[in-house]
Amino acid sequence: PAAPPPASVEEAVERLRADYAGTGDDPRAYFLTGKMDAALYAEDCEFADPFVSFRGRRRFEENLQNLAGGFITDSSTRVLESTLSGDVAGGDPPTYTT
Repeated sequence: PAAPPPASVEEAVERLRADYAGTGDDPRAYFLTGKMDAALYAEDCEFADPFVSFRGRRRFEENLQNLAGGFITDSSTRVLESTLSGDVAGGDPPTYTT
């Protein structure tokens, strides 16, 4: 990854939000461009949703490149809600959901 890992949960959430916002040149979210802040994810992280689950940042980057490579050509997206939860002091890891 080009950037260092985030130093705090707050920084991680800020950087995730930036990935969803895109850039001035291309305002599409990271999952439509393939351009992501890879340092937000551990090498052995797990990605899961109701349809699929897989492990590894490299696999995630490859999957994003496949989507951005032409699978999705026209889109309109917006984040409807995002939440940060978890009790780190109580032993629960933070969870950011969009």
